[in-house]
Amino acid sequence: VAPGTAKLQAALRIQGGAASTGLTVTASVVDLATSVRTDAPVTVIRQSDDGPTRLLAVDLATGELKPGRYALECLVKEPASGENAVSSIEFTVK
Repeated sequence: VAPGTAKLQAALRIQGGAASTGLTVTASVVDLATSVRTDAPVTVIRQSDDGPTRLLAVDLATGELKPGRYALECLVKEPASGENAVSSIEFTVK
């Protein structure tokens, strides 16, 4: 990822999510050198269902990232059941 990147995109697959309504998605970026966690506002840009799986494409406003190692963490909540699904990936800005 290039320094100064202010937005990332992610694709999320939520097993059993096709039957859910009102899913909420939150995200944060963690600086792995300092453990500082910053919320990344999420905008759903596309969603569809593949059988029982809900597919989401999202924009994540990360602020301008400086060189370093980061983790992106996404959390999807299903309000009716209270269940959560978490996904994360590490990446480097250089």
